[in-house]
Amino acid sequence: MNKWGCNSLTALRQYVSTHQTPNLISCIVFGSQVRNEEQPDSDLDVMCIVRRLSKMFNVHAISHVLSNVKGGTQLSVPLVRTFNVFKLDANVYGTVHYNVLHEKRAVWIGGTHNIFDMRKLVKHPVKNYLQWSAKRHIQFSIDTFNRGRKWHQDTLSGKAEVDLTIPLLQFYQAVDFALKAVLLYNSIKFPFVHESASLSLQLMPDVHRRQFDFIRDTNMWRWHAVCRKQMHAPEKTSTLTVDDTKSAERITSRALQVAMDIVKK
Repeated sequence: MNKWGCNSLTALRQYVSTHQTPNLISCIVFGSQVRNEEQPDSDLDVMCIVRRLSKMFNVHAISHVLSNVKGGTQLSVPLVRTFNVFKLDANVYGTVHYNVLHEKRAVWIGGTHNIFDMRKLVKHPVKNYLQWSAKRHIQFSIDTFNRGRKWHQDTLSGKAEVDLTIPLLQFYQAVDFALKAVLLYNSIKFPFVHESASLSLQLMPDVHRRQFDFIRDTNMWRWHAVCRKQMHAPEKTSTLTVDDTKSAERITSRALQVAMDIVKK
């Protein structure tokens, strides 16, 4: 963990210690900072699981704590989930919820349940859980694609003032989910990293990788980099064009269809 991560972690510990109530089930720090794989611009990944959202524990409150630390990480966006929402996908391999509970170096900050307690609390018997996780990833891809398409359409029609990076990021994530679904269908586990779409193709069996060859000839690999760059420098004018996002929508739609055909056989 770098010095910025340490400063933010200290501030988070102080806040949780001061405001801890039975409403906070668990506050966990995970991700590249705790794995010592951080980059200079890495944020602090925080998950707060609560019984109900409150003034003390919601995205705005925790964001305020992290963003006002002198010498802390920048652009840390905490995840705050009610327990009922968190448990839905806590057993789906590859989800953020799953990785929070299975991150080997995750740091428990506070709450009524530590990490081991949380694993017991959400665990339920699932036969062939990787196959089940594959189907859930297909649904994640469908939902994410539909959300991105709606934002894209609303932006192009003038109904919404949304930067083109928003639907583009949704399209990238939809492809990411689709590729992971194919890996899980083949019982292949994958690491939890941000730029994972290219890695998924590398891990995929040849018979299925060849079905995604159309992706290699596209600009899809730029998408995530462009979106992250825009998020870290929002004052700069986006270099994206309508042609970029229209192309991204077509590629995503095709990738999702290929993944669905494989997983639903």
